[in-house]
Amino acid sequence: AGGVKRSSRGTKAQLAEKVEEAKGKELYISQLEYKVDSYANEICDLRSRLNRVGHESDSWHERFLKADTSYHELKRAIRNLATGF
Repeated sequence: AGGVKRSSRGTKAQLAEKVEEAKGKELYISQLEYKVDSYANEICDLRSRLNRVGHESDSWHERFLKADTSYHELKRAIRNLATGF
């Protein structure tokens, strides 16, 4: 009977060790999940910023094209005025 108790104590100790190990792994997994969520939020924020910068870039490109067209029209008009007189 004493041998059974020893083995059950050993089994209980092993079980307790496994439980602690599982708790540690569970904590580690929850920390990783938190980091993943944090990174996902950061990625979402960066995508939003990238889209905003893209829209601003498109806007500036449109402004540049309008200014460039106006510049060439003005240059043509000045040339026409100069040759017309």
